[in-house]
Amino acid sequence: MITNDFYQAIFNHAQFGFALHEILFNEDGQVDDFRYINVNKAFEELSGRTRVELVVRTVGESFKHSREDILNWSAIYGKIGNEGVRHDFEVFSTKLKRWYRVFSFSPSEAHLITVFIDITYGKQALLDADDLLLKLSRAVEQSPASVVITNLHGEIEYVNPKFSAVTGYSYEEAIGQNPRLLKSGSQSDELYRDMWTKISSGQEWQGEFHNRTKDGTLYWESASISPIVGENGKVTHFLAVKEDITRRKEAEAEVERSRAELRAIYDTAPVLMAVIDRQRNLVY
Repeated sequence: MITNDFYQAIFNHAQFGFALHEILFNEDGQVDDFRYINVNKAFEELSGRTRVELVVRTVGESFKHSREDILNWSAIYGKIGNEGVRHDFEVFSTKLKRWYRVFSFSPSEAHLITVFIDITYGKQALLDADDLLLKLSRAVEQSPASVVITNLHGEIEYVNPKFSAVTGYSYEEAIGQNPRLLKSGSQSDELYRDMWTKISSGQEWQGEFHNRTKDGTLYWESASISPIVGENGKVTHFLAVKEDITRRKEAEAEVERSRAELRAIYDTAPVLMAVIDRQRNLVY
């Protein structure tokens, strides 16, 4: 037979914080505050208050909550006490600087039981993850390199602002398209077959593309394309990070033209010329 001592033992030794409240009403019959009738050891540890400090005192007296906080809690707990519904929610205690998951129900008229679970660690981890995600998102959005994410079919699912600045295609115009819309046709199909073979097998591919912008302008970009692997170890998307290297390629071409011109002058000069290194070896 289950006795009151059994329930009392559960109450005293539970890992969760338990508190039994009496609901206090004002002259208009509205919920005004809550008086502690009993709390368990876990609640003492969670709240930083002893049972002696809590029992017979109200929530407002015990934690010096603002009147606004009390009214907010009254709206929630009052509904539970008056209508007998169960409710659970998350709340941050500015006084204790802790996050709690709260489960509440009314065992009898004008009484309320609340079960508190400290979720500060998990909540903070989520907040930190959100903060990190925000930083990463801003880093991608503000990146000086073009960033493109496609699905396994090669359909674009994301481009950052730099992509639009380089190619002339807006975010809306790019989504759903295949990156081949940038092809200029000046490179061999072998280049693209090699790229797809590597990234489809889970490898990273690096190379250069000679592409065409929306208005037809040709440009060069250095690209690094990597597979994005999901939790199951399978490739789910492809990530391309690309840098516009048009100016560099133009500079290299200009240097090569200058060299060719100098070589032509050297080879056709009507005088004898030779290039000798510091060791007096004949180079050319």
